[in-house]
Amino acid sequence: GGAFRKETLGWVETQLQTEEAERKVKVVMMHHGILEHFNKQARYFDEYVVKDHRKLSKWFANLGVTTVFTGHHHANDITLKRWKDEAFLFDIETGSLLTYPCPLRRVTIAGDSMFIETQHIHSIPSMPEGLDLYARQSLKEGTAHIASKTMIRFKLNPEDAGNIGNQLGDLFADFCAGDEVLRNPPINTDGISMWGRLMVCFRKKLARGLTTDLPPADNKLSIHLQSGEYD
Repeated sequence: GGAFRKETLGWVETQLQTEEAERKVKVVMMHHGILEHFNKQARYFDEYVVKDHRKLSKWFANLGVTTVFTGHHHANDITLKRWKDEAFLFDIETGSLLTYPCPLRRVTIAGDSMFIETQHIHSIPSMPEGLDLYARQSLKEGTAHIASKTMIRFKLNPEDAGNIGNQLGDLFADFCAGDEVLRNPPINTDGISMWGRLMVCFRKKLARGLTTDLPPADNKLSIHLQSGEYD
């Protein structure tokens, strides 16, 4: 997990309120997410969202910050929070070059607009082709292993655990790539035992959250930094 020390917040506040800062676009970079990137993320993966994220996100917005670049969860995902007083904040999370989809961001600020484009590393000298497939399969298998191992610990038979785990691996890989497409149902339980179906039911909010892309778009975006409008 991650948290800000009181002293760090004091330093941040000082930097954001200088005369020089008031004349510039205020961009923050931090490791942990400042907003949830899918519903219930802070519940299921609290170590990836900074402590007191609801309070801190509004605090940053009140100081004139409109964009925060994050990365801890290795997903290529952008999310937005608006408040009733018209304050807003974008959390622009960028995936790791080490994991699928091996992305990098190209960000251009021109006047009151920020343009974000995503590029991907498709090959490296040791793997001139097939890097995308390898990276996705590696991420999927790692996620499936953790998920199935957990379900087996709760007495689910290995076959059903592997089936559900593989589907969760696909869901997470799609989420990490960004601009994921809604799946309904997120997990296909045909042929799964009653205990397996119950496990899926107990975690349906997690599965549905991973397959529900919160606005705005994740890989190509134009943001108006004064209004928070985007396209």
